[in-house]
Amino acid sequence: MYYLGIDGGGTKTEAVLCDNTGHILNRRTTVGSNPNDLVIELSGKVICRLVSDVLGDIPPENVSAVFGIAGCYDSNNNADLFAYITDRYKFYSFKLCPDVWNVFFSELTDADICMLICGTGSVAFARVNGKYYRAGGWGHLIDDAGSGYDIGRKALCAVLRETDGRGEHTLLTELVQSRLHKPPEKCIHELYKGGKKEIASFAPLVFSGLNKRDKFCEKILLDAAHELSLLITAACKNIESDTKRVILCGGILKGNKAFAEMLRSQLDETYQLELSSAPPVFGSYAESLRQTGVIPNDKIKETFLENYNK
Repeated sequence: MYYLGIDGGGTKTEAVLCDNTGHILNRRTTVGSNPNDLVIELSGKVICRLVSDVLGDIPPENVSAVFGIAGCYDSNNNADLFAYITDRYKFYSFKLCPDVWNVFFSELTDADICMLICGTGSVAFARVNGKYYRAGGWGHLIDDAGSGYDIGRKALCAVLRETDGRGEHTLLTELVQSRLHKPPEKCIHELYKGGKKEIASFAPLVFSGLNKRDKFCEKILLDAAHELSLLITAACKNIESDTKRVILCGGILKGNKAFAEMLRSQLDETYQLELSSAPPVFGSYAESLRQTGVIPNDKIKETFLENYNK
């Protein structure tokens, strides 16, 4: 039996093919696969190309598969994408779920817990007595406060406001122009054409500005941290324990210690924040084991991480 886990977000989709001991047999990545961005058919094509690439000649009927895909909180998206995939692959077992479920699966615990994901988008979920409670994640046109898209959009807005004479000076103007290789007001068509992923790609410049003590960058990130703290407190309102464990994951939170401290400062001492102990794709793999009666344990997780980080 082979085990296939896929984690699909707005920017990247990652697949791992493993045995039942945590050894990675094949690993591939491709573009984002959120059906809210691509529509069902295009999302399905992205995922199925990735499946074909990672499986090679392995028959799908010998594969237990779990796919956690952004945008599948919506029951219609989930049903339509499930049908698209199962029309093309007859796996031994198959489960399609929202990408945030991968983070829950990664922690190998049934305890009450909260997950905050902050990458291109942002969302928080809490699992309490086996039930899930959601806050945020309603998409960049309506919500996604505190996300990479939100931070990148505010950075570009600040630069263009300075260009117009409507806003104060910020180091972001220099950083953005250096990245674009021409004045940002001459790049509007390209920025809109690139969509939310392109806008989110400017978020790292705000962290660079923070490291150089730019006050405007600090304000953008403080506002983002506040918005993320609201997601956490809203998602956790049904957790009754004195300590609320919150797992942080996603590109915006990973490796940005100063930002993580900003977020921590917005919450009281009952919230225990920690970075995710494994990439989300491990969670989909772990759940694919459970689908065949294999219980993932710390040894399997350790083996997976050793292979994954090589």
